[in-house]
Amino acid sequence: MAFAEYTADAAKFYVHRGVNSKRFYELSKFKNIYKNERCFLIGSGPSLTCEDLEKLKDEKTFMVNSVVLALNEISYMPTFYGFIDGACMRIYGEKIINSGIKNIFFAKRTDLSKADYRRLREMGAYEIPQMNTGKWIYYAPKIPRGFSEDITKDVYWGYMVVYSMMQVIVYMGFKEIYMLGMDCNYKPGEASFKDCRSEEQIKQGIPENYTAKYIIAHEEIKRFADKHNIKVYNATRGGMLEVYPRVNLDDIV
Repeated sequence: MAFAEYTADAAKFYVHRGVNSKRFYELSKFKNIYKNERCFLIGSGPSLTCEDLEKLKDEKTFMVNSVVLALNEISYMPTFYGFIDGACMRIYGEKIINSGIKNIFFAKRTDLSKADYRRLREMGAYEIPQMNTGKWIYYAPKIPRGFSEDITKDVYWGYMVVYSMMQVIVYMGFKEIYMLGMDCNYKPGEASFKDCRSEEQIKQGIPENYTAKYIIAHEEIKRFADKHNIKVYNATRGGMLEVYPRVNLDDIV
């Protein structure tokens, strides 16, 4: 069953990528545009604050998921924003569409409606070529399957939006990456940063065993980063992510 689903999803992905190859190739304009610079990849962990975000107004920033809800409380627009979960459009869609962010990256997943896909394309958001993740992922022998060095061809899935967007960041040439709001200890019933879901939706939350899966994905990021002389640090206040060296945000901005 899982193999059949994987085969079907793979076929759909390769057809979609082939039909849209010219559009995906447009992503090549981001190749090494920030070579050897630093940036901040900002997750939506509960430890994140708007005060933290404000300190980064003069930095290159890449925000994801519910961080878009904080834009009316800070004095700048992020350099980049990304999500891979169709639920983000269902929950934060209007904020994303009307945000004014110039560079938005997203993945076309089965849970992204055709209407939302069309809206994102019309506003000029950048689709990344990422294969859909069906139930087969729970049986796959190795997730993540890799770390892409060419986002015009593939952006591999690794349990979380951060894994996908790290591939975009590395493609842009950044060599010093600071993670913020990466708590990695989400539990069902616990709201993340600026969460606007209902109490019932929050209780459904992210399964507790996903903490271990997130750590696996971060370990894969670190292996790639170490091999390519990319420095990755964790500037999160607290949390469970100990894969990268810890730094104090106030000491680096």
